Amino acid sequence: MDNFLLRTKRNFNQWIIYPQVINKPFYSTSHYFFTKTYGLFVDFWERCTISLLLFMILICSQCKGAGLISGAACPTCRGNEEQALSATLLNTRLFFNFEKVTEWNIAARRAAFTVDTVINFSLRLIGGVGILFLAFYIYRQILSLNINIPLGLFSSDVWNLQSPYLRVFLATFLIDLYTVYRTMRAQELEMYVIKKEYQKNEKRDAQIRSVSINRAFSRFALEVIENAYLFALQNHYSEVLPLHLLAVLIAHPHSNIILFRLGINPGALAGKIKHGLQGLLYQEQQSGQPKRMAHFSPETKLVILNAYMEAHERGGEKVQVWDLWTPIADIEGYAKEILYDLDIETYKMRHVGQWVQVEEDLRRKTAFRRAHSHGGFFARHGMDRAMTAVETKTLNSFSTDLTYMASRGALPPSLGRAKEIEQVFTILQSGAAGVMLVGGIGVGKESIVDEIAARMSADMAPDILRDKRLVALSVASVLAGGGAEGSAERLYRALYEAAHSGNILLFIKDIHYLVGVGLKGEAGASTVGMDAVLTEALQSRRFFVIGTTDYKNYSLHIEHSPLRNVLTRIEVLEPNLEDTVLMLEARAPFIEGKHGVFFTYQALTAAVEFSNKLIHTEHQPEKAETILREVASSVATSRGRRAVVTDQDVAKTIAQKINMPIARLEKSESEKLLRLEEEIHKRYINQDYAVVQVSAALRRARAELRDERRPIANFLFVGPTGVGKTELVKRIASVYFNSEKDMVRLDMSEFQEIGGITRLIGEGETPGLLTESVRMNPYSVLLLDELEKAHPNILNLFLQVMDDGRLTSGEGEVIDFTNLIIVATSNAGTKKVQEYLASGKRIEDIREQFVKKDLLEWFKPEFINRFDDVIVFKPLSEENIQAIAQLILTDIAGKLESKGIKLRIAPGAVVELANFGFDPLFGARPLRRAIQDHVQNALANYLIAGQIGRRDTVHLEPGGVIRIEKAAEL
Repeated sequence: MDNFLLRTKRNFNQWIIYPQVINKPFYSTSHYFFTKTYGLFVDFWERCTISLLLFMILICSQCKGAGLISGAACPTCRGNEEQALSATLLNTRLFFNFEKVTEWNIAARRAAFTVDTVINFSLRLIGGVGILFLAFYIYRQILSLNINIPLGLFSSDVWNLQSPYLRVFLATFLIDLYTVYRTMRAQELEMYVIKKEYQKNEKRDAQIRSVSINRAFSRFALEVIENAYLFALQNHYSEVLPLHLLAVLIAHPHSNIILFRLGINPGALAGKIKHGLQGLLYQEQQSGQPKRMAHFSPETKLVILNAYMEAHERGGEKVQVWDLWTPIADIEGYAKEILYDLDIETYKMRHVGQWVQVEEDLRRKTAFRRAHSHGGFFARHGMDRAMTAVETKTLNSFSTDLTYMASRGALPPSLGRAKEIEQVFTILQSGAAGVMLVGGIGVGKESIVDEIAARMSADMAPDILRDKRLVALSVASVLAGGGAEGSAERLYRALYEAAHSGNILLFIKDIHYLVGVGLKGEAGASTVGMDAVLTEALQSRRFFVIGTTDYKNYSLHIEHSPLRNVLTRIEVLEPNLEDTVLMLEARAPFIEGKHGVFFTYQALTAAVEFSNKLIHTEHQPEKAETILREVASSVATSRGRRAVVTDQDVAKTIAQKINMPIARLEKSESEKLLRLEEEIHKRYINQDYAVVQVSAALRRARAELRDERRPIANFLFVGPTGVGKTELVKRIASVYFNSEKDMVRLDMSEFQEIGGITRLIGEGETPGLLTESVRMNPYSVLLLDELEKAHPNILNLFLQVMDDGRLTSGEGEVIDFTNLIIVATSNAGTKKVQEYLASGKRIEDIREQFVKKDLLEWFKPEFINRFDDVIVFKPLSEENIQAIAQLILTDIAGKLESKGIKLRIAPGAVVELANFGFDPLFGARPLRRAIQDHVQNALANYLIAGQIGRRDTVHLEPGGVIRIEKAAEL
């Protein structure tokens, strides 16, 4: 084995290759070392990544997995598939036996399947006939003997073995028994994908066994592989490549849903595949190499092995057709390039594959519920499968058994919260009494609990939760009626039964409602609270609790409750875009079923992106799900059932919801960013260097060349007052975020004391000025005006924000700053800038010296380094002031035009006003006052006095003269 390469797949988008001698499993040594060294933390990390770390591809270093060299068997692996290319997963060495994929074996397997199908059908038909004869015999006997049902059927007079009907049944009964035997035998011989399990260390260290995974593929997935081989063989290709698999996949009926969800035009995809196959065949013909029997290339073998891993990751029993799509999009080759050209990347393909799996699971669960519709979703007893628990009457009357519901398929599926679920399992295994899920409203805390119940019912939970029930206790039912004494008694009885039963994991939604509710002693004094009762019960460690609450209620109630000491806090953050899309895929089938429409993957992505950008009062995935429901209802009403919902439909619905023209949602961002300087200069004069630097930084950010864990951009604008620093910030908000209103402005001169930190982040029920503003406007410009006046500790606060892109509010909620443009303005060191300019230095040269030397007198080096760029503004010239005056007067003309009045401005009047408003010390600030005194005040008097009417023309002339030209009377 010394000549093999170990390829460890850390994630599905990157391969890392290690030369390694494989004498024993790689993971046994690493597990021992890490567990002994880092304890519980690393054990948790291992469980979170166990499937990825233990899935290793073993490739022969000489033939690179092909098994052949120049048409002959590889001398190292001897062409053995297990030695040429295989994988290890959870102490099992997996390989696909490609030797069985030959023309003869394919024909033999398909013939055997056909014969087996005919035999099974015939046996079931004969057995059914026998049952019909039995039913007819019983019917005749009932009529002839007039017996009572059902007790009369046990009379010996009823059963006459001489009856030909009964003899036929007895004969077919033996066939029924044989049919049952064949079915059970087929189930025993069936092979399934290895399940994701929580295994003990000694199991992981067991000796590896080798298994052929051919039978773990579904019949349809196996047909795709076989048809790809036959296609390559019949068309004289020497290798079966992923491109051949792709060519066969697009023709398979099970792929139609994949293509539909991704919005792929099958004709366009088929055309690209055909072109690629023609080129491949031409290359083989031109190579001059002798023709040989088609064999599977190493890339195709990797696709098949990774398809098995995809099925393992999603918890599937069999490798399905859609599992083959993701590795084709992941493994380098012409097939991947085709999909990439159609904007189909690995993560999108994996998401859609999981979406299809969710729909399949829901179909099975729906069929199961219909078959068991006579049963309810409340457990009729409190016994576990080991028959060791006791009855829980009181608890049952105030709760719902979630594991029972999960076993009956009554809980919605959950995706995208694997990390939080693993945290729950790890904490419970560590001996903790329970966990507290803390997150914003609508982030999906209950879906985590539903998924835990599903895993418990499917035996995919740790041993500590095996044979236990996850029970949701209704706090409202416990507290309703009977006063505090009755509520306390009901809670105590329910908790006593949970502890005495020994098989309960209790889920309490909004657990903060238990805090502050208690029994009253003499003179109304509180003696004990409900939370104290629960805390005391949990300290017995005889049952577990999962509670949920939001940040505000955690800060107000749980922080001061004894529950804080017994329940471990787990943060449930708002999911990112990819995880939100996954969560929507789990919910989409219910919305589709209700409204009779179908979503594309692009529609789900658009719902997440638009709601992230434009809806700031709710959390994901709730706000995106709300959008999808509204879109589905609108499309079903306008286009009827079975309509397809696209991203354009989502854009239209959101535009109507927030009263924004749809054109602004659909406008090309690339075109706007490429001419960003031009857009800014439409209403901004001078400061070319500043505009160019800001525009370049914003383009880098939009091209995703930035660190996405930090804000979009961090700028420090330095320069004299009145030179346009704040005005440029407004232009950035207007051009980049579509409106000057998308700006959060903080005057840092108000935060000169250290107590200003509390004002910024909030405390208790009082929200912070900074955190609340950013929470409500996560896509905006944050302007920190006059930064040099803020307290140094407040500067340290923003140092964290600019570095980490997040800040925890006083309520404990994590606020996201990664979608902000942070701009700080400062007048620090402006005298130095003016001195440098007076000496004739260029602004580009001034910046380097100013930042490295002069600015350090005001800010620490580590703080300055957090800015993407420090932009030095130069003073305005007289020409700049004149241009600004023209812009201001043009604005006034626009306001008058809305009243039906025209304003004509003489060039001399503009120059005169600019001279009045020019001040080298204060920049353009005096200009607005000059225009206000000489123009706006006079116009206001004329308008109020009624001297100017509609259709009149106002002439602004030098000397401050305002002449009114009255319109002709009609």
